Amino acid sequence: MSKPDWSGSLSKFGRYLKAHKIERETIAEGLDITPSYVSMIAHAKARPSFKLAMRIAVWTAKHVKKDGQPAPFPVESWA
Repeated sequence: MSKPDWSGSLSKFGRYLKAHKIERETIAEGLDITPSYVSMIAHAKARPSFKLAMRIAVWTAKHVKKDGQPAPFPVESWA
């Protein structure tokens, strides 16, 4: 696995990935999308469909923890 390299101008989602040290390959695999598409979303070059935004919320709720509690990236954050 590569080291998370979240630099440049990041979207709210990109800042979330950086703060939680989530590698693009890890979340891409979990969502069945490409790491480059994750990067595009993280850098505000693309926006996920509602269906993908829901999958992101579910995946992050299951896999991302803060202080032992789920730390999802909710669908409302895309607004």
